[in-house]
Amino acid sequence: NESLDITLKMIVAFGLCFQLPVLLTLLGKAGLATAAGLRGTRKYAVVGILVVAALVTPPDVTTQLILFTVVYGLYEISIFLVARVEKQREETLREEGLWFEDDDEEDDPLMDAFDQDEDAEDDPGMVEKGE
Repeated sequence: NESLDITLKMIVAFGLCFQLPVLLTLLGKAGLATAAGLRGTRKYAVVGILVVAALVTPPDVTTQLILFTVVYGLYEISIFLVARVEKQREETLREEGLWFEDDDEEDDPLMDAFDQDEDAEDDPGMVEKGE
């Protein structure tokens, strides 16, 4: 009976883990997840995956490492898929004329004035040009 319980837990754990690339790809397609963001949180993902592997699997290091290896591999595949989806999304938005470069805001005089006001608030000893 106990071995059946462990087997069912493992099947459910691996089944849920294989949904990770699908979930992250959908989030990337919606613009809610980026490949750069996933790469930046890689070290936290490793710790999270290790904790989940320790909680879900029996207290056997081999099983925990197997689950960790599979899930981490799926995480890396997810990063690749999200980067690919981002590229396709950017191309589609460029074709429709809805994509705007981030460099455009550097030429905006309102943003320049806002940045100067923000700098003046950060440094009370700073004198503005008009004074």
